Amino acid sequence: MKKKLIPDIYLLLIVIILVVMGFLAIHNTSITYNLKEDIFEGYIALLIFSCIISIIIIFMPSLTKILDKSVMGLVFVTIVLLLVVFLPGIGLKSGNARRWIDIGGLFTFQPSELAKLTIVIYLSSVLSKKGNKLNLFKKGFLPPLIVLIIIVTLIAIEPDFGTAIFFALVGFLIFFYAGIPVIYLIAVGTVIFILGVLFVTSQPYMYERIQGFTNQSGYQISQAIASFERGGIFGMPLEEIIENPIHLPAAITDFILASIAQSMGLFGTVLVVLSFLFFMIRGFIIVKRIDDLFSRYLAFSIVISITTQAYTNMLVAVSLLPITGMTLPFISYGRNSMFITMIMCSILLNISREAIKK
Repeated sequence: MKKKLIPDIYLLLIVIILVVMGFLAIHNTSITYNLKEDIFEGYIALLIFSCIISIIIIFMPSLTKILDKSVMGLVFVTIVLLLVVFLPGIGLKSGNARRWIDIGGLFTFQPSELAKLTIVIYLSSVLSKKGNKLNLFKKGFLPPLIVLIIIVTLIAIEPDFGTAIFFALVGFLIFFYAGIPVIYLIAVGTVIFILGVLFVTSQPYMYERIQGFTNQSGYQISQAIASFERGGIFGMPLEEIIENPIHLPAAITDFILASIAQSMGLFGTVLVVLSFLFFMIRGFIIVKRIDDLFSRYLAFSIVISITTQAYTNMLVAVSLLPITGMTLPFISYGRNSMFITMIMCSILLNISREAIKK
């Protein structure tokens, strides 16, 4: 089937709205919290670069075939990079965590962000070829599960347990969509849950986060709630926020929704929430219209990955989940996160050119 010249207009419009919301949020936050000028300038430069790369990907011919053929190489590179973060002098340590690689002192790279792209392509590729073997544990479910467990484990021991849980959740949602028997998912999921609980209780900082969440006593949580309350319906003027500042940790990254609520109020917050809801709905409509199995699985995987991360971040910001350290896609300041999110979305837009009206 010949591809359409343009991607899905509705999805493209939603993405543009989210990118613009991200720009406004970073701009307002950088002013209200007096962040360094090079932070905002660096964000603009990367945003422009990401948009250029995204446009190329959206209109790239035979993109899904290229991804399908190169997926094992991508898995190998991703696992190697996840191991490299533990090498002294190459992997950067911040606090107790090793999550970044120093690239010649010019910038840092976070392999777990690349892994988000890798896992959706890999699972979509493998599962689309299984056919009737999906019902078999050893030949259908076990091989992709092992790869998922390797990636989840490497991320968990960085440690980045919030992102590891995210990978496990997204992976199991993809397995479920592809048709892996529910009994397999329940059995393996139960084992992983028990191991996860044991791992969390063995890590003091993780256990403190859980306690802070259950007691609603964490400083970040209380400051975020205060930011939501200050914003009201339409937000506070930037001048008033600057004159009467409230310290909001991670205002430009993990808790940027609280920063949006403070400067744009309930209106801005609802706009972000609804934009991701419309993104998910439109994404699923596109998924239903794709005939090619790999493209369909990949489109579903990208939609579920981006929206799961988005709503996880938002639930943390309103104190309905423990702090995970995950950014808000398109919105938060995070160079690696923003670039990978844009790449994933451009792949989805490319796939949308295959969609047929039904």
